[in-house]
Amino acid sequence: MLLKTHVKRSKGNKMGTNNPKREVLPLPDVLAPVNTICWCIELPDDEQHLAAFWGALSALGKRYSWGKPLTADSEVVASYWRTLIQSNMESFEDVE
Repeated sequence: MLLKTHVKRSKGNKMGTNNPKREVLPLPDVLAPVNTICWCIELPDDEQHLAAFWGALSALGKRYSWGKPLTADSEVVASYWRTLIQSNMESFEDVE
């Protein structure tokens, strides 16, 4: 099953710096689901690729990734993702 989302790009920093535009995800209807699922995905066996993977995934733990304007709900979703990501990183490190 593939999930499609509508991703908006923010307009970047208005101060004229060269910050790249960020993807802004719509807030989910359920901010912190009780249940989780486990996916098995293939990743490159390369330290730099793995660092890039975890870095990209960590964007889900940033409140500015969730909705415009930022709300308390943005922080709830980001905090939920930070917890999941941290747990997965610890599990990954235990396997290595």
